Amino acid sequence: MQFGLIPCKWSYREGLEEVVLADEIGFDSVWAVEHHGDPLVCPSPLTAIAGWATRTARVKVGSYVVVLPFHHPVQVAEAGSLLDSMSGGRFVLGVGLGYRQEEFDLYGVPMHERVERLVEGVKMIDALWTATDVTFKGRFHAVAGFSLYPRPVQRPRPAIWVGAAVEKAIRRAAVLGEAWVASPAGDLAELQAGTRAYWEAVGEAGAPENQREVVISREVFVAETRKEALALAAEAFLELYRHTYLRWHPRFKDVKPEDVAFDTFAEDRFIVGDPAECAARIVAFQRAIGFRHLICRMHAPGISLEAVKRSMTLFARDVAPAVRSATAAG
Repeated sequence: MQFGLIPCKWSYREGLEEVVLADEIGFDSVWAVEHHGDPLVCPSPLTAIAGWATRTARVKVGSYVVVLPFHHPVQVAEAGSLLDSMSGGRFVLGVGLGYRQEEFDLYGVPMHERVERLVEGVKMIDALWTATDVTFKGRFHAVAGFSLYPRPVQRPRPAIWVGAAVEKAIRRAAVLGEAWVASPAGDLAELQAGTRAYWEAVGEAGAPENQREVVISREVFVAETRKEALALAAEAFLELYRHTYLRWHPRFKDVKPEDVAFDTFAEDRFIVGDPAECAARIVAFQRAIGFRHLICRMHAPGISLEAVKRSMTLFARDVAPAVRSATAAG
């Protein structure tokens, strides 16, 4: 069982402090997000990861996710290869379709092209990372006899993880990359259904199951007591969702922000409490879904950097070991 962290997304300096601490106290991975035109989200995950790569020694550094239809695959492949070199072979490329019409309008990319652009982009990046003198002709991009330098450190290449939220996209993820990265907006029932579809598609593709995995993310906050954790994080997480996912995500098109309360909406989405409670909830999630990598999002506006650091420390000291012990025992 591995644990990752999405650090503060709107302040690079605060996020960097969290990344450095995560590397020191035992987290397995750190992840940068891409959205545009929003004050709470970093627009350039690969740039952020470059800074993280030079300040860490152990954690995987990855994108959660690069919206590949917005970018030229050669540019992403070159940046990813350089990041793999900078980090000593710790880079993971997470990619996704995107779902915000405003962002597609910003980049001048028709939204109906996003699936074809994603698939073509992944195939081109794979070719550029695994071969030299690459000739590739797609509908949107082409190279002729091109070799990418520097070459990635990892062999045959850095892992490619694919974000997806609906069944068709989840099945596509099983073929395109090494992991399905589940949408953080999904509840437990959606994650269970998605997991079933993913492993069915892996089997249909004939891919070895030990070369695939399911990755989920949740809002997570740990304090010494449940009362303290709720006071620090419950309303902050809800406000973050009201500002972002409830406005953006198709999953919530019929949900009114004023109707979202912690006791109902947080069910199966947020993990907030004391160490024992958080560990028990993660174990329950893991047994229901079967994931091997949980990415935690602990920072929201209104939660101080020091409070996030305390939560991270409690998680690494008390929660992660308890979860690993319980899940290893079955």
